Amino acid sequence: MYDPAKQSYQLLYTYTQRVKVVSCSVNEGRSLIAFSVVTKDTSPSGQKHGKETYSAYLAEIRAANSRVFSLNLERPHFLKIQFLYLGQPSAKECHMIVMLHKESIGLYRIPLGRVGDRGVVMSKQPETRPIVKKFVWCQWDCQHQQLYYIHYRHPGARDQNKDHHVPMMSAIQFYQSAQYENIFDVLISFPFPHVKTSMRSFYNSSILDNGISDQFLNLAVLTQNNGTLCICCQQMDTPYNRERSVSRMRSRTSPVFDRSRTSPAFDRSRTSPGLDRARTSPSVERPKSLSEQSDSSSIGMSRTSPDDNNQNNQACLTSSGNFNLSSVSESDDEVTEINYYISMVHHAKVLHGCVSGVPFSRRHRLHFSWHGDYLMVLLPGYFIHMLNVSIEFEPCHHILLHDKIVNIQSTITNEDDSTGTLPKSIVVTSTDVIPVLSPLAKDTFHLSTSCLYDILRETPTVGCLFDYRTGLVWKVEINKDSLVNMFSACYMPTTRSALLHFVLLRMRDFWLVKRLFEMLSNDIPSREVPVLMSEFLTGTTYSNMRRQTDREILKQFPFSMAETFRGQIEKTEDGERLARLSYSTLQSINIITKTAKERQKKPGGADEDLWDTLRRHLRLKQIENGNRFSQKVVQKAFMKKKRDIEMGQTETLAKSSDDHIGFLTSFHSNLGRSESPAPVSSLFSASAQVRPDTVLGLAPPFLQGNTISTDSEKLITLTKELLAQHLGKYLRKDAKTKAQNVAKEYVSCQVQQSRQLCHLLWNLRGPLLPYTDLDYLPHLTDPTSEDEYELFQMFERYQRVCNEMAFPLPGGFASYFAALGFRNLTKHLFLQYVDYGVIQLTGEFLARVLADIKDTEEGVTTKHQLISRLPKSFMEECYRQWNHPTCQHYLACKQVASRLTESHLQGNKETFGMLDQDLFRRNRAESDTSRIDVMSFPPLTSFLHMLEKIDADTKKKNQGNLTTRQSPLDSHFLQEVALYHTRTKTNYDMSTTNF
Repeated sequence: MYDPAKQSYQLLYTYTQRVKVVSCSVNEGRSLIAFSVVTKDTSPSGQKHGKETYSAYLAEIRAANSRVFSLNLERPHFLKIQFLYLGQPSAKECHMIVMLHKESIGLYRIPLGRVGDRGVVMSKQPETRPIVKKFVWCQWDCQHQQLYYIHYRHPGARDQNKDHHVPMMSAIQFYQSAQYENIFDVLISFPFPHVKTSMRSFYNSSILDNGISDQFLNLAVLTQNNGTLCICCQQMDTPYNRERSVSRMRSRTSPVFDRSRTSPAFDRSRTSPGLDRARTSPSVERPKSLSEQSDSSSIGMSRTSPDDNNQNNQACLTSSGNFNLSSVSESDDEVTEINYYISMVHHAKVLHGCVSGVPFSRRHRLHFSWHGDYLMVLLPGYFIHMLNVSIEFEPCHHILLHDKIVNIQSTITNEDDSTGTLPKSIVVTSTDVIPVLSPLAKDTFHLSTSCLYDILRETPTVGCLFDYRTGLVWKVEINKDSLVNMFSACYMPTTRSALLHFVLLRMRDFWLVKRLFEMLSNDIPSREVPVLMSEFLTGTTYSNMRRQTDREILKQFPFSMAETFRGQIEKTEDGERLARLSYSTLQSINIITKTAKERQKKPGGADEDLWDTLRRHLRLKQIENGNRFSQKVVQKAFMKKKRDIEMGQTETLAKSSDDHIGFLTSFHSNLGRSESPAPVSSLFSASAQVRPDTVLGLAPPFLQGNTISTDSEKLITLTKELLAQHLGKYLRKDAKTKAQNVAKEYVSCQVQQSRQLCHLLWNLRGPLLPYTDLDYLPHLTDPTSEDEYELFQMFERYQRVCNEMAFPLPGGFASYFAALGFRNLTKHLFLQYVDYGVIQLTGEFLARVLADIKDTEEGVTTKHQLISRLPKSFMEECYRQWNHPTCQHYLACKQVASRLTESHLQGNKETFGMLDQDLFRRNRAESDTSRIDVMSFPPLTSFLHMLEKIDADTKKKNQGNLTTRQSPLDSHFLQEVALYHTRTKTNYDMSTTNF
């Protein structure tokens, strides 16, 4: 028995004779060991020459005088023995199942007792009972004490092909006291050979197989505690399929072997329930010493060479019914397709994988195992597929890696065994999952393509593979450097997206995320960049919500932007197809309706187990439509609301006022300064603020604070409403408040991840920019650089992704993005960006424009072109702050025109009729109280007095009307503008005028 933690082994038992062990198991109390052996008839002639016979034995290993018993089972087919582990070991009994291939599976109850100084021994004859009839394949799950087996049922009325039996996978769950129940049935929905009980079977020589190690049936059932259940199968070129094609050529009177000698497993006429002491066995050799056992199995049995065994088993089917695969030549120039099927029972779907261009070999045997919640399909030296088939996600983003795409060299280091406790046949080799794609050099260690087994799993994502051919243990883990190289080298964008999805949701290593985005920044114009940015926003938001909500609510959140249950293809750059994935529906899944508590018959006993979770998940898939919340719904609703506002179908007075106040606040707060402004408003509490990240460092000034843009505030409000409505469909009626709280937390995560992605993109080029980090916005007239232009390109794609996905933008992003655009684009192109809404003219940016651009002829034109594209109220405020003569002229004309227009519209004819008399009859006191200078131009003075009279009368009439807003009349400003204009713009000689 090997201890992985201590890397040491303990010898349990040494048999008195040298035999070939094919199955071995020790009971829970380590008092009994059961093993099955195979012997081959070595007689020089006769019909029995080369015939294999399987037999089983039971040995006492804690008794003073160890006894070995024979189970009286001798069969031509494989025989496997397995003890049950049902909790605490019992000193009174133990249980064991015996699997007789193609015959039956039986349950043994073995009474135990302690007899004086003899130790723990078997006290009585075992009790046996059959639990499964004929079967063609089985697998034992030691962790969950489950037995999976494939058998044929008679075709039903709904079966299309009534000439053949239908293969079905079933499962038996064992409980305490060896209670068991048939708990699961599912039809095999992929091509499966029709294995007859009369046919000869070919078995592998490994003793580490969890079930019947059929050489031509490569199946595995993989489960996880969260309800994930997958049936994996490699479609192989088997003699079982050929047998049907030549069945007519066989003689019915000469079967492969005599049926009269193959009785059921528990036929009392031939097999006694009692045990006989093993007295006769194959040729006896002296027991080997411990040092001589270094190349043998862990219980002292010799191991034949797998290469010799495979060579013996290479046979092809002839017309006489014998199999001889050794005559089939394998050419290195031939290539073939390898097909595998994954029945995802929890999704009620079958995934079909087809790999092309693999050199032909009958020894290729796929290895199926878990890597976290990814299902790994491995053929060392050729390909590795990481399939995203967990119950938490709908299948998508499968990682398909092939040696023709990724050619990564790596060295292999062996861990030294300085203590000398490890046998030479068990050498722990430390490597990773990527070098299996490296070229297989003959002078270096490499993984076998046919004899890999899972052992020593340290964590869900770090396990070990035992190579039975070489005796080496390989550690399977992700090499981050190789992953980055693969991300850059792979041709298909689907594989690149799958790698990023894996890093975001499984590895959650932000250092690695930054390295991947550094690779992206080398090809910014690529159409993959927006796709991967959207994957970042969706994946990280889901990952954050995973830690804050329960599993049922988590099912309603989007985890990826990719379409689920859609086929996937992998090609080389030359267009050669390497792999193809497709889906089909899985029919007829039957799971027992009893819960774990009911099955174990314990009040308040077991919690929800694998079968409860799986049954509930499948029931919900039938009841619910299974649609997750989509950001596209938010985007459509938001665009519809904007169109309604533009068409005047929605009340916009209050919102326009809010926009106006926000623009003026940001504009005035940034006049004449470049440092970061104080936050205007905050929608979230301090707990939702983004903490300084150790990977990215301190955020730039435009990202500091907790504000978002005005449009983003409206967007997240709409998102909260729609998400709460969506969650309300799947929650109880009294959980409306919970839905609103979850929606609020979801938009908070959106804000956080959007800001984090913006910070990540800035971190790729921002530290290389020439201006200081303390600048809120860069100086608009300073020289630019190539790094800054690349940063502008990345921010352009970031903004587009956020708009398409309805994600909020940070509050200072629009101003910084506008500054980058102004510095890096031509004036004509920049104005096009503004006209099409890509760049927004914010208050911070326009304040920077007025401060940085000088009032030259070109500068005045540029300012006018920018300010004239603003809404009228924003434009007038910029004109007031600019204080240029043209701006003063515009504002003066606007004030005069507005007063005259208002007076005319109100029908104030008396004012115009008495105007002349009123203006010239003013006494000195009235002139003193006026805002017009005493020493002024007489015609202008008379006109301004008229405007003051109109303005006073208008205010009296509008008194109490809050909806009418009017700026105050600035007579002094009008006088200065008029005199300046008269002096500078008029060529007429005013001295000739008679006033």
